[in-house]
Amino acid sequence: MPPHSSVPGPKHSVLPGPDLASPFSVLSGLVVVMGQICVNIPQGGTWPGMGNVPARVLDMLCPYETRSLPGTLTSSHVTPERLEAGTALVTAQLLSRGTAEDRLLALGTLCDPEALHHDTGASVIGVKTREQYTKALRVTRTATQQVLNLVRKAS
Repeated sequence: MPPHSSVPGPKHSVLPGPDLASPFSVLSGLVVVMGQICVNIPQGGTWPGMGNVPARVLDMLCPYETRSLPGTLTSSHVTPERLEAGTALVTAQLLSRGTAEDRLLALGTLCDPEALHHDTGASVIGVKTREQYTKALRVTRTATQQVLNLVRKAS
């Protein structure tokens, strides 16, 4: 559970959003998918539901609930095209949220980040230089190797 703010001020109730497990489209307003990395589903956007989000993306998000802005309207009628667009919306937001390494992992759901020209990769994940991109690649590569070594030792 995330920490609560200790900033003094008026208390506002949390407005719960639609069921996280099921797909929904936002007709007006905005729904926030709360998680380790939060994503916004604005008017016209779709949350594809837990069963339609790629496992690697779910592992990054760790979603636990949705919250709505006041006046938000949603619909559970979602077409296959909207599901695909919703997955793209979530993935696009992951490319701009979290650390450079988090964003690099999100990029890895779309292509091999090692195969990209580093200026291109830097632009996609929002770092300013190819050196920052190279550092993120190195950190991610090292972390991946450490996990593989632990798996090998355990088996």
